[in-house]
Amino acid sequence: MQLVAFQRIYFRNFMLFMAVFIIVFLPFIFLITTQFSRYAIEEVDRTAHTKVNEIRDNTEYVLEKFKGYALSMYEDQNIQYWLLGDRNDQLLAVAAMKSQNNFMYNEPFISRTYIINSLTQSVIDSKIGKSAFKDFEDQAILEKVTLNNDMYLSFFNHIVDDTEYLTMIVPTSPNKKEYGYLVLLIDKTKLMNYLFGPNLEETNDVSIFTADGQRIMGGAFLELDQAIDKSFRSNRESKIEIEFQGDRFYINKAVSDMYDWNFYYANNYGYITQRTKAFKEKLLTFSFLSLGLIAILFFISSRRSLGSLSQLAEKIIEKYKADLSGKNTISSILANSEMKMIDRGLEAILSNVEQLHSSIRDHRELIRSEHLSQWIFQGNLNQKSRRFFLQETKLLHMNYLYLSVIRIDSYLAFCDQYDFNSRKLLKYAIRNISEEILHKRGIAAESLDLGSDHLVLLIGSEEQDPVTLLPLLNDIQEHIHSITKISVSLAISNATSSQDDLRILNQHVYELTMLKFLSGENHVFMEDEYEDFVQSLPTTEFSSQELIQCIQNGQFEQAIDKLQQLMKIFAGCSYSDCKLNIIHLVYDLTKAFNKLNAIQKFKGIHKVLERFGTLAQLQAWLEDVIREIISEMTIPKVKTRQEKVVHEIHEYIRTHLQDPQLSVERIAEHLSFSISYLRQMHREVTGMTMSDYILTEKIALAKKLLTSTDLTMYEIIERSGFLTKSHFFAAFKKLTGLTPKQYRESQPGIP
Repeated sequence: MQLVAFQRIYFRNFMLFMAVFIIVFLPFIFLITTQFSRYAIEEVDRTAHTKVNEIRDNTEYVLEKFKGYALSMYEDQNIQYWLLGDRNDQLLAVAAMKSQNNFMYNEPFISRTYIINSLTQSVIDSKIGKSAFKDFEDQAILEKVTLNNDMYLSFFNHIVDDTEYLTMIVPTSPNKKEYGYLVLLIDKTKLMNYLFGPNLEETNDVSIFTADGQRIMGGAFLELDQAIDKSFRSNRESKIEIEFQGDRFYINKAVSDMYDWNFYYANNYGYITQRTKAFKEKLLTFSFLSLGLIAILFFISSRRSLGSLSQLAEKIIEKYKADLSGKNTISSILANSEMKMIDRGLEAILSNVEQLHSSIRDHRELIRSEHLSQWIFQGNLNQKSRRFFLQETKLLHMNYLYLSVIRIDSYLAFCDQYDFNSRKLLKYAIRNISEEILHKRGIAAESLDLGSDHLVLLIGSEEQDPVTLLPLLNDIQEHIHSITKISVSLAISNATSSQDDLRILNQHVYELTMLKFLSGENHVFMEDEYEDFVQSLPTTEFSSQELIQCIQNGQFEQAIDKLQQLMKIFAGCSYSDCKLNIIHLVYDLTKAFNKLNAIQKFKGIHKVLERFGTLAQLQAWLEDVIREIISEMTIPKVKTRQEKVVHEIHEYIRTHLQDPQLSVERIAEHLSFSISYLRQMHREVTGMTMSDYILTEKIALAKKLLTSTDLTMYEIIERSGFLTKSHFFAAFKKLTGLTPKQYRESQPGIP
């Protein structure tokens, strides 16, 4: 049995494809070229209309500046003294010339100026100096000054030494007789280059005419400009078309009511048509070449792909030769075989799609966390993250945005009770509880675990007052405690927007949760409560930063010295101010070391302070607290415990890589260890400094983004947590030996 018909399937398939392709492709190309030509002409026309109005506005603005400049120059004290003073006083003339030169130096458009004194019959020319009327070379301007009194602050053309200037006389008032005049000769070439642009295309022409047909400014095409003005005099439209010397021009017009001038902007549409025609020809040529190349490639591809079916058919015939004898059932066998293959292929595709869908679900959480982290750490919402939240969440579709912080109480005890993976699962449960409660009430919410003692909860609501959210937040707090047995403190910001800096807001709301130590009450804290606390602080200023620094460095004796100095300051205050200062001090200690057990035992600072009758007793108690804090900060002595702490350090670094403020100090504050001890422990366990590890991780992230995404260099710098471009490039070159661009180009598979 021969398979001649089957062997020609690739040819029939090729002919069918080419017929369909040509029927669809050619009309599409012609449509594109026609639409492009129409669009090009319309775009040139819109540009010309905008340009002529822009030139008119700029001209009015510049000429008004000249008017003001001329009046300032005319009213200069030295120039007025010369105009009204003794004609023989040479010092007055010298002073006037000096002022004249100073003004001209500051205005490059003014090429030449005359100061004319009708009383003394003399002129100061900025070019040749002082001269009498009879010796002055520009007699035409003297005649215009003495005879024309109707040109007050107006501009006109004036020729001097075969050079045409835009000229203005100040003042020439019909209501007042003047004896002194200032004449400005403005360089028209410089002015036109400024107003029209120095590189005006040869296909365009710009000109300015007065209402009576006098050309004020224009290019080299004088006859064209005159023809344009003449055409517009017989036509009141703002846009016309004319023929000039075999070329077709479209002209846009703008009128200046301030000067009664007409502005014309001409486009040579013949030249534009030639360019669009050339583009159409090139497009058609490339299209047909592309069509030919596609035809060749498709023919080769079709023959190679369908040739395997021919081989398969031969194998089927060879295998089922006896059954097919005298029967033309090859097509049915092939169809059955192909259907089975298609069926198996579809099953594989569906299985892969399901796996891909599952993978996308898993990765969506990572993508969401990345965008949220970048928003919180960078403070501002970039365009890619904004698009993600608009498409994937309802957060930005709500009228108001709130930031809430859920802080885990007794965090060190929480860390001691649960290992790292268990803590992550519990935090994930807290997030789910929070989001589920809010979503059920129709409120958008997205949460983020920052790898620290608190979680950030972004809430989108239609209500402007955060008080409306308090019942839900209280419900969240109760459910978290009842389900996970974890005690948390909650705080919420006032209504904000996606334009505000969430980094600063996050720090502020986190600080609100520290107010729990004041009263010992466990409720949701709001910004008004913090404002009340700040207003209640005494007027006496003191700083607890040095004390906190000594404690963080594990310097007990120095910390006690600082505490004694503060107590001496408090002793000199009134009783009420002394008490408030002590509360403020304990509040600062709580903020700095809130994760330690020594601080967590504060349950209502007012009740704690009532136990002491004197400052000495209070000081002794604070010394014990400081001793406990320093002791807790240096607990890990066993190597396995040190390794766990280093593991937490690395996890915190990976979670906060996008944060440009990530530092050893921030990590020490998070883990409540002294900075020096943490550095020593990290070097002992890993063999490298924490600063080097942070930099290495940031560069590793940057390398991944360079090779797996098409993000811009600025976006990569931002996502890698670098503050400046110079720091990023220097660090990248130091660790890799290449610039970021060289590294991206050297890697295969760049998108």
